[in-house]
Amino acid sequence: VARQTMILKIGNMLAPKKEYESTALDAIGHLFGRNYYCRSFVTGLGFNPPLHPHDRRSAADGIAPPWPGYLVGGGWPGAKDWVDVDTNYTTNEIAINWQGALIYALAGFLNAPFNATKGEQGMPIFMQSQFKRAFIAGFSRMALPKGSLYFFDCTGKMVRKINSEKTQFISSEKLGLGRGVYFVQRVTP
Repeated sequence: VARQTMILKIGNMLAPKKEYESTALDAIGHLFGRNYYCRSFVTGLGFNPPLHPHDRRSAADGIAPPWPGYLVGGGWPGAKDWVDVDTNYTTNEIAINWQGALIYALAGFLNAPFNATKGEQGMPIFMQSQFKRAFIAGFSRMALPKGSLYFFDCTGKMVRKINSEKTQFISSEKLGLGRGVYFVQRVTP
């Protein structure tokens, strides 16, 4: 999925189409929890991430949680065939070709409409497209833009609505959201 997202981002740069951008966002949503399992495929990020990737570093370091930020393979040959077992390299392996594609795909959605001031703790990771859809993953603080924000869980259920009078930095605790992945729709004032 990360490779398809990367290809869609490149296609959109060459011949911009709303469908490329929208499909790429849907694919990233799939990786971070909007999928059959309602869980992230990235270690340490999102809701219920993989705990047993096929990764020698994570298995041999003597620490229970795996190294964070690594994409596992996912369901193969079908979407329902994934298991979180470290011996299952066909669905739970960490590989550099998936990592590179994930980083490229995520970087394609980074924009800087909300700049952090120097010395600000944390980093703004509210990733927003021109289609007013976004996701937040594994954050402690985020840039909250002015306007109304609707937060949805990985099943598509709206879990929170926030009205913000100004752009500000806010913690996930103050938003009343637990750690996880949320899809956001923004309505500008």
